[in-house]
Amino acid sequence: MTNGGQALKAKDGKGYTTLGYANGPGATIDTPRADPLQTDTTALDYRQQALVPLGSETHGGDDVLARASGPMAHLVKGTIEQHSLYYIMREALAGSSAE
Repeated sequence: MTNGGQALKAKDGKGYTTLGYANGPGATIDTPRADPLQTDTTALDYRQQALVPLGSETHGGDDVLARASGPMAHLVKGTIEQHSLYYIMREALAGSSAE
């Protein structure tokens, strides 16, 4: 992340990415957090930093392609933030009646 061409840094003096994972293989156990400014974050083998060490992440932060029909389907158009799906589904279910 940058501010006027200069990289923003966290309180530990290291850079950071705007996307992070709560869990996954990018977590460190016995070593300090790596500085993304000193790492090629575009490399195919780059592992996004994570908080909890697991063999794989359980939920990503990517936008998703979604399509829908039925109640509130007009809110689901193309690529959206995946966390929005919960709110759309909650609204659609609240508007439907189980008879």
